[in-house]
Amino acid sequence: MPETSIPTWADLAGYLRGPDVSGWPVTSRVTDVITTDGLIAVEHTQSHRWLGSVTPLGPDPLAGNIWIIAQAEGRWYAATWDWLRPGQTRKHVTAEEFGRDQIRKAPLDATWPGPQRGELIGLFVSTLARDGIRIRDSGERSEVVWVRYLEPGIVAREGEAVPTPSPQPPPPAPPVPDDFKVRLVALEQSHVELGAKVESVQQRVKAIEVELARLSQRAELPATATGHARILGLRVPITVTLR
Repeated sequence: MPETSIPTWADLAGYLRGPDVSGWPVTSRVTDVITTDGLIAVEHTQSHRWLGSVTPLGPDPLAGNIWIIAQAEGRWYAATWDWLRPGQTRKHVTAEEFGRDQIRKAPLDATWPGPQRGELIGLFVSTLARDGIRIRDSGERSEVVWVRYLEPGIVAREGEAVPTPSPQPPPPAPPVPDDFKVRLVALEQSHVELGAKVESVQQRVKAIEVELARLSQRAELPATATGHARILGLRVPITVTLR
């Protein structure tokens, strides 16, 4: 399945590492998600309204579970991976700990390295649903939100398509060394000076042509005339046909 395709609950049938909560009422909206290599936070509107209950796990009341939907061995899986106390929205976990210490159900076990940076994963929360512990007759959950692991922001929500990533702009050009800039300015200045010299030579040649044309009108002039002209600092011999 392409990494930009979000699985449906039908796609996850048979690949749940926890109870089927697809039909549970969606009563909570996720307002923010934070993923770091060491912390997952799923802030949602019912975090302080789902009441805690004492479970066989100990005296501290528990209110719900946090879930992950991720790819392993080429398939999508959904699994609960930790408990939430009343009002709790954050859990400390690294990528490797998802399978090794939390889910522990193949293929989301110690052989799974966990999500990698930029990988698309789904996160949501529910009332108690882990290890067969359910206190309430009717469970509730939040909608699934999709994020790219270790990157900020929510990519899509349950029922939405994942937008196609925009192409990355080309990297900026490397900075030009200062000495190259100096040489470039000097080259541009030389070009300007050379252009001025060429224009001066062209004007002198034109003046010579005008003078020769005037002199050619005099009958006593010889057939040719020789002389010299200084061009670009050089004394250049010139022979001109006068008539």
